[in-house]
This record gives sequence, structure tokens and C-alpha cells, in this order.
Amino acid sequence: MPLNPFYTDKEIDNRAEALKQKLINTALARKIATSPNELAVRDILPVEDLGYSNEYWETAVLNPGWQTAVSKRLEDNKVIGFFGIAAVAPDATNATQIRFKVGPGGSRTINIYDFQVEFPQQNALAIFDEDIIYKNGEFMTIDLNLVSTGSVGIALLGYVVEPKGETVNQG
Repeated sequence: MPLNPFYTDKEIDNRAEALKQKLINTALARKIATSPNELAVRDILPVEDLGYSNEYWETAVLNPGWQTAVSKRLEDNKVIGFFGIAAVAPDATNATQIRFKVGPGGSRTINIYDFQVEFPQQNALAIFDEDIIYKNGEFMTIDLNLVSTGSVGIALLGYVVEPKGETVNQG
């Protein structure tokens, strides 16, 4: 599926707020909390939430082709959602697609987005046509299709919802 690099700032803010509300509703439906006041909504932390080795959005590229950037079972007290990606380093063009999968071993593909055209420069944003949401306890796999060795700097735009006090306190 293609991405949309032409959202206005207001449209991006609206998409982000809508995702936050979807995640809160999902967390409540999944009995992570009994009220929205018990939940913290925060930005995704690469190490804490996705298993990256550093708190910045960079993945080493070992071989061209599909490479797994994230593979983990989501904690029972979290839901996580993504609404887009951003080129955060000059080497973002080293990747051409992102694939979101769910289930043990990434058994089912949720969506694949092609972003080669959207990332001509650093700090470019591209927004998904639909949100990607992983529920507590689900296995999530996120792969990048890479064109050469080196590294790739692509930030995943989205949020985590969890009980307050788990990672950060929110008033």
C-alpha cells in the first residue's frame, strides 16, 4: 500500500489524536484498566517498547532484502499503535518498504507500505492510510525491505497506552 506524504500538520495532529483514543478504547476493552484516568498515553520508546538496542531510531542493515526490525510479544499491560513513519537520518532511503505482521513468527501480514518515493530527504513524514494496532499479548513483527548494507534511520510514529506508573507517571 502507498503512504500519504501530503497530510497537513493539522491532519497529522488529528490522526495522532484519533489513534490515541483508539488505543485507550482498546486498552479498556482488553481490561488493562477500568477507566481512562488510570492509563498513560506516551510516545514509543525504541528500547523499552520495541527491543531496539539504543534509544534512537536506527537499525543496522546486515543484508539487502527483508530484515526484521522488531520481533516481540507485546506485554500484557500495553497496547501500541502506529500511524506513520519519518525519515530521521540521511540513510532512510536505504529502505523501501515496511511490513507489519502479527502472530507467532509473524504468521499474518497486516499491511505493507512502500515509501521509497516519500523519503527523498531527512525529516520527511509519511502517514499510513490506516492505523496499525497491536493488542496486549500479541506477537508483533515489523520488517524493513532494504536495498543495501549499512544502517537505516526510520522512526515509527505512534503511541503506547499502559497503566500509569508502569513506565512514566502522568498526572
